[in-house]
Amino acid sequence: MGLASLGRILERLDTSPTWEQCRQWRELLRLWAELVGPTVQHQTEPLHIRRGVLYVATRSPVWAQNLAFERHRLLQRLNPLLPHPLKDIRFRPTLTPEGHPPAGRVFRGGIRPQGASAVPTPTYRRPPICPRCHAPAPLAELDRWNVCSLCRAVELSLQTLH
Repeated sequence: MGLASLGRILERLDTSPTWEQCRQWRELLRLWAELVGPTVQHQTEPLHIRRGVLYVATRSPVWAQNLAFERHRLLQRLNPLLPHPLKDIRFRPTLTPEGHPPAGRVFRGGIRPQGASAVPTPTYRRPPICPRCHAPAPLAELDRWNVCSLCRAVELSLQTLH
């Protein structure tokens, strides 16, 4: 086995499919920041590309839904700049409050961010629970009556009967 020239090794590396995927991924990350702006970039994190579909984590379901409505516009602006155009973008509310994507492989060869937990934490807060009926209730109702509005209505109807 002879020694190959550095130029030939780099040429072979440059044309390999894995290297092309990595290059497109780096380019997509750079373009994503420019395309969406600092506010949206802070609320999102591209996760991976699978079968031509870009998966993006968001901090909340609201961001995921709003960006899903904008996905065609984003694709129209992003695809001309990429060597291999994307078919679609899917948004998922899976970013942790610290801004880390969920644990596990983000991209082939990717590494979980340091400090990210093994189990992703939900990005939303669960509503408080009514102590009487154990159903979710708005915090304002619990602050005002110490129970949810339905339990309060039952209380008031029982008071008027007596």
